Amino acid sequence: MRGLAFAFHALLIYATGAAEAVKLVHRLGTLGESVVLSCNYTVANESAYVKQWAKDDRTIVNWNSSSTTWIIRDPRFSIVDNGSLQINNLTASDENIYLCVIILSGVEEDRTGTELTIVDGPNEVTTQIGPTASLPNGTLYIKMGANLSLNCFSQSYPLLVLKWIVDPPALNHSKLPSGDGPALEYTLLSVGSQNQGNYSCSATNPVSNKTVTKTTLLLVYNAPSKHPECYSKIGNNSTQLLLHCMWEKRAYPTPTLHWAEEKSTLRDGRSVLNVSEASDNLEVSLNRSQLYDDQVFKCTGHHPVLGPEEEKSCSLTLKAPYPKGQPLAIGFVGKNVSLSCTEDRSIPVATTTWRRTKEQVEILPSSKYIISQEGPVFTLTIVNCSKEDEDVYFCRSENPIKVMELEVSLTIETSNTGAVIGAFIAVLIVAAGIFIGSLAYSYRDRICLGNAFRSEERNDVLELVDSDSDSDAVYDESVTRIVAVANGHASSLVQIHPIAPSDQDDIKSIDAEKEEENTHEEVLVTF
Repeated sequence: MRGLAFAFHALLIYATGAAEAVKLVHRLGTLGESVVLSCNYTVANESAYVKQWAKDDRTIVNWNSSSTTWIIRDPRFSIVDNGSLQINNLTASDENIYLCVIILSGVEEDRTGTELTIVDGPNEVTTQIGPTASLPNGTLYIKMGANLSLNCFSQSYPLLVLKWIVDPPALNHSKLPSGDGPALEYTLLSVGSQNQGNYSCSATNPVSNKTVTKTTLLLVYNAPSKHPECYSKIGNNSTQLLLHCMWEKRAYPTPTLHWAEEKSTLRDGRSVLNVSEASDNLEVSLNRSQLYDDQVFKCTGHHPVLGPEEEKSCSLTLKAPYPKGQPLAIGFVGKNVSLSCTEDRSIPVATTTWRRTKEQVEILPSSKYIISQEGPVFTLTIVNCSKEDEDVYFCRSENPIKVMELEVSLTIETSNTGAVIGAFIAVLIVAAGIFIGSLAYSYRDRICLGNAFRSEERNDVLELVDSDSDSDAVYDESVTRIVAVANGHASSLVQIHPIAPSDQDDIKSIDAEKEEENTHEEVLVTF
């Protein structure tokens, strides 16, 4: 459209047969505002010439110093400053070439063309950066590793140029995109600490070169991935407890650590500890009057990018010391004796010392006393014992919660006769056990059969039992049995039945015919 307008006005100028070439000047007008167009021609007698303003081959107004004649009436148009044309409340349709013609005594003296270009904006820039959260002062932050979306919007006439700029330049995104149009979008993948900085979106009108920029500070927050670490130790004196809570130092910004006593361990409903501080290492101090066995303390870490469901914490349970060992010990004159105790319960780790007598005089390492430690085992060795070493010794363990002692009573013997007698009795018992075991093994079969230590002789006994049954008895009843007794158990092998009287005569006649060789019944039993 603008090219057609220029072509039209060139044709108009040519058709009018102007003696001189048209002088073309350029003016910018802002949409909705006012602009004044002037042809800057002066003569000695101002009343002797006339100015004509034309647009689109149509005269708008004729003006001289004494009168103004409007050919096209438009309330937005007016004459000011000796014939200059003022246009108020500019619209896009006002963009054109305006021709100023100077007529002196009926003759055209000068012709000037003004190319009016209408521009608008940009007046402001709108940005959207996400996903982010906002601090109370308006600063945006994003969690490390997230994808960052950058959106920029603005309006201008004609179309503008949008551009993203980051300061300082990101290591892997030193150049952000630019483009024509009312919107510009870009995405950064997996942002890191190097992407932290000021993000600016600039909107530039290519005609007026007017530029508007909006800058947003973006912080990249790094939350610790692990839980805090809790530990305790003894302070400047044995009754002072120091609680330490440490979180990852690479966290950004600095997290907030909070020490408190677990509600489940409160004895009177009140907590002896409730301290918070913006730090990655929080230390608190407590004294013995505030402590007791099995007391639980908890350290909780807070970070802006961690929600309640992502709470990170650690806890610590206090334990009073409890040294364990044998309460009695025996030593011998001229020999060394060792006393020992074990302390593996205390939290924090207790200080363990050896002491002597009821006054508990601390024993220090010397040529007489050798103090050693192997893990949780503490040993006191008394060198070259004498009767003066017979006493009460204490294994004393102390931490900020309390003091606990193991009392060991040491007896010093002048000789080791008792040990010899004890060794002899032990050997005698072992020998007797071996003898009894061997004897039991030799008779294992008889022990199992219930005939232990019975003689090896085997007496097999045959007993004949006669029946005294009457003649009226039932004749098929067994009367006589041959019984064998073997190994103490009886069993019937042969039964002899009596013969009825009526049959005895027949039998005798038969026997008479035979040789009376066997007058007695013989029974042979073989085992």
